[in-house]
Amino acid sequence: MCHQAHFSGKMTCVTHGRNPVEESAVFSGSIDWTPYAENPDERIPVANVWIIDDYWIRGLSPTGLAEFAAQLRSQADYFDQEVRPRLVEARAEWGAWHASRTADGGAS
Repeated sequence: MCHQAHFSGKMTCVTHGRNPVEESAVFSGSIDWTPYAENPDERIPVANVWIIDDYWIRGLSPTGLAEFAAQLRSQADYFDQEVRPRLVEARAEWGAWHASRTADGGAS
């Protein structure tokens, strides 16, 4: 016997290789409890997080789930504070380069 409570993820556009973009849930999962498991260590409720496709993070305790959430927040901060400014800079450089090529007829 197993008890399971699902939790939803966030819908986002993803692609695999050169396949078309599709919308898929990421970071959904379930809280699973198997009270009659043979192994007593497996009788405690755990969280299982489905990343995408067949990739899971399984058997998270409350502390493990908090650590995973902190890692996601840290990654989001990195995207926002480090990667996004570099992307803005790269696009500005591209815009300037493109404008100069257009202004001189593409001879540069």
